[in-house]
Amino acid sequence: EVDPAQTYRFTPGTLVGWDTFSGSLSRDAGNNVGTYAITQGNLALNGNYNLTYTGNNLIITPKTLTVTAESKMRPYNTANPTLTVKYTGLAAGDAESSVVLTPAVATTAADISTPTGVYDITVSGGSYSANYTPTYVNGKLTIGSTKPTIVFADMTKTYGEGDFDPGALSESPVRILYGSNNGSVAAIVDNKIRIAGAGTAVITATQAGDANYEAAEAVSVILRVNKANLTVTANDQSKVYDATGYTGGNGVTVTGFVTGEDESVLGGTAVYGGSSQTA
Repeated sequence: EVDPAQTYRFTPGTLVGWDTFSGSLSRDAGNNVGTYAITQGNLALNGNYNLTYTGNNLIITPKTLTVTAESKMRPYNTANPTLTVKYTGLAAGDAESSVVLTPAVATTAADISTPTGVYDITVSGGSYSANYTPTYVNGKLTIGSTKPTIVFADMTKTYGEGDFDPGALSESPVRILYGSNNGSVAAIVDNKIRIAGAGTAVITATQAGDANYEAAEAVSVILRVNKANLTVTANDQSKVYDATGYTGGNGVTVTGFVTGEDESVLGGTAVYGGSSQTA
């Protein structure tokens, strides 16, 4: 910084007539922190005076260097950003590299699992040129809510399978809820899918937000329910030769029914064929 004006006073406090001082004080050279003598320089009076000079000192004290932890932001459940420090208050002509001998360190107690909120970033340490005294200013880490992503895939099932968890996933611990657009194929019971019939249905997964997570975007997938397989077996029959051709059959046995169903759900009439006919 620029030196303050070098002033002086004299006793008895007045000069005769128009007499005045000439010249000015001076000081020892130097700009670093320290004590420098203020000398008489070329300050003088005319020959009518015996001038006795009593000196003093100019004291250069350390300049304040403000060391600030820069504030940061991040979403919840993500790693902290790199914590940085900035230095302000350098004197004109001084480079940061010559003033900051060892950098200060910024730290925070918040980690990846810390809930949303605002937390201190503290700054400390470092070593500096003797011409500066550091003063530390903490910053803030703001942790905001995160928007999760629901991962959900198409599904294929067969009529008759039991209730099942649709299996959508996301980063948020909030329960994922499901809906079906076709109750004749699939219904949602206790947040599981219950198959009602063969066909297709659109299953939609949704997830509300909480203190740390925003609500997720809904995701819809296709559920394809294939028909269950039935086995139809013609019942055996025998006859005594009567010189007439055999036609028809002795009924059928149907197996493979699911969910407690039986032949009552079938329609139509059995049609028989094969080498027995007209035999």
